[in-house]
Amino acid sequence: MARIEYMANRLHNWAMYKARERTGGVGFATVSVMMMERVDQSRNSNISGTIEAGDALMVDAAVEALKMPWPTLHKTVLAYYLEGNSDADRAHRAGCPPSTLHARLGQADRV
Repeated sequence: MARIEYMANRLHNWAMYKARERTGGVGFATVSVMMMERVDQSRNSNISGTIEAGDALMVDAAVEALKMPWPTLHKTVLAYYLEGNSDADRAHRAGCPPSTLHARLGQADRV
């Protein structure tokens, strides 16, 4: 199932927000820049480079709302955006093949 680009961009921005949140967020990071994972800059998600906290919190609430009615979609979104470095690793963490991972992401975009 094809992704909805607008939703994929919002989820990517949410993932960047969550990464910043885990490393201190505002002010000085609690982790050295040299120790952090490389952020995938190949996705054109946010032209200005800023992340709207309100939007990220809204997406966070939407992702959490997936947990009860669609636990596999919730697990897939977390695995894809917050864990793993490659599609194969993300799919392994989600417990499915990469093709299923992408199909579930497409489904999550529409929920």
